Amino acid sequence: MFVACGITLLCVGLGLIVHQALSGASRPRVRKWPIALAAPAGFALQEHLERLIEFGASPVTAALEPTFIVGMVLQVPVAITAFVLVGALVAAGHAWGRAVRPSGSAVPRRLSLLAGVVLWPTPAPDRARMSALGAGHGERGPPLQVTT
Repeated sequence: MFVACGITLLCVGLGLIVHQALSGASRPRVRKWPIALAAPAGFALQEHLERLIEFGASPVTAALEPTFIVGMVLQVPVAITAFVLVGALVAAGHAWGRAVRPSGSAVPRRLSLLAGVVLWPTPAPDRARMSALGAGHGERGPPLQVTT
C-alpha cells in the first residue's frame, strides 16, 4: 500500500514538473531535504510504535537501544539515495518537458497524456473536405460478372 502511494506521488510530481517545463517555466527548485528525512523519520516512528504496541507503554528509551542506533545508521544510505534520485528525477522531467515542447511561443492549454505520449490538439482545417461525389465521380456501377 505504501509503495503504491509512493509511486503515485512520484508520477504526479513528475507530471507536474513536465507540465511546468511545457509551459515554459524555468527549472523548479524542489526542497529535497524533507524527502531525504522521510526514511529515518519513518524508521523511528515505526520502531516507537512497535514498542508502544508490544509493551503498552511509552518507549522513551527505544532510541538508546543498540538495534535502533544500527537501524538509524542504515537509513543514511537510503536518505542519500532518495536525495540524489529526487534531483535526478526533477532534472529528467524538466529536460523531457523541454524536449517535447513545440517550437514557438504558443503552447497549447490542453494536453492529453496517454501512455507517456503527448498528443497536441490538431488545428481546425481551413476548408471543408470535398465529398467523393463532388469530385465528378459517379455512383457505383453494377458488380462484374465472372464467367467460367
